[in-house]
Amino acid sequence: LLINGVSYSLDSSGVLTITGLQLQDSPFTFYVALTSNETCLNQPGNLKPVLVTITDSGTPTTTATNQQFCLFNSPSIADIQVNESNILWFTEATGGNALTGTEPLISGTSYYAGFDASSGCASSVRLEIQVTVNDVPTPTTTDTTQDFCVATTPTINDIQINETNVIWF
Repeated sequence: LLINGVSYSLDSSGVLTITGLQLQDSPFTFYVALTSNETCLNQPGNLKPVLVTITDSGTPTTTATNQQFCLFNSPSIADIQVNESNILWFTEATGGNALTGTEPLISGTSYYAGFDASSGCASSVRLEIQVTVNDVPTPTTTDTTQDFCVATTPTINDIQINETNVIWF
């Protein structure tokens, strides 16, 4: 049954499914009547009202919609920064495949965050996060065999390398 863009269907077990309700038109009042082979339809005025409210949990938020990670750290979906919990990740802004928190991030890919419906309502609009996974090159040196005198008290900073901002391990 389709009325004013809203579809109503009742399955064989009595479950009513309503699609097409709009958030801006909420709440809705439906009236329930009872009838069966053993009972008569409720009399007019004896129908029971049922209030249906459409809610939207909103869209997750973040401090950065473009996030950078280091390949060295093996970043995964769980490493993407969002301000809320109960987030599900997807491959698309609508529909798409759900992703687990352990899936590795792929540079240049957008990931989409929505609230988990099991904790309330799913997000009608997902948050897009663009990720870049940087693969920093290995430092180089022009002197692969370096000799130092113990008397000069050499430190790690005395080792000759061609790049700056190198982290030593």
